[in-house]
Amino acid sequence: MGRKLASTVVLWDAETQSPRVLEAGTEPSAEDAKLIDNPKAWGKSAAPADGDDGDDADDDGRPAQSAKKAEWVDYAESLGVELDDDATKQDYIDAVDAL
Repeated sequence: MGRKLASTVVLWDAETQSPRVLEAGTEPSAEDAKLIDNPKAWGKSAAPADGDDGDDADDDGRPAQSAKKAEWVDYAESLGVELDDDATKQDYIDAVDAL
């Protein structure tokens, strides 16, 4: 069973030369899932079931190194890490790595 989309996605259908809408909450085919490269389509901790381009979140929900600070804050807080408001993204990454 594949992942469900967290957001609605529009793919270009080369065969019909028209857009195709995949609604949030649906499970795209494996072929379609390979075409969806925006991590927001899968939710902050999800990635295509068969894809691992080295930049997607880990299976445990850990954000990619390139993720925004807000994603690291959310992830760290979900693990019980709390830092000062002036903490940097790297501070959150280091705190998570220290667990």
